[in-house]
Amino acid sequence: MPHVIRPAAIASHIHFLASDALEGRETGMRGFEVAAEYVRAQFQTIGLQPLHGDWFQHFALRAATLDEAQSSLAINGKPLVIRKDFLMRPDFARENADVDAPLVVAGSA
Repeated sequence: MPHVIRPAAIASHIHFLASDALEGRETGMRGFEVAAEYVRAQFQTIGLQPLHGDWFQHFALRAATLDEAQSSLAINGKPLVIRKDFLMRPDFARENADVDAPLVVAGSA
């Protein structure tokens, strides 16, 4: 029996994959694994088969986390609040990074 594409079914898949239950689907995290398994199961349901015997391509991931308690940013000695005044991301190449540079503001205040 041929499969019929139904808008309601597509919307259902999108709602599940975008739901908070998948915790943002961050690479390597539980929500990512749940989403991958869901897609694999849906592919199998419609009869698709993997090309090389396995549904997943396995590879190592590198992770970095920001220690917010040890991270700071100040302009002219005035400390800024992380996540409110600025966003900071970890540097995969260095354990510590100090920057002393002029500030350029783009946009309006």
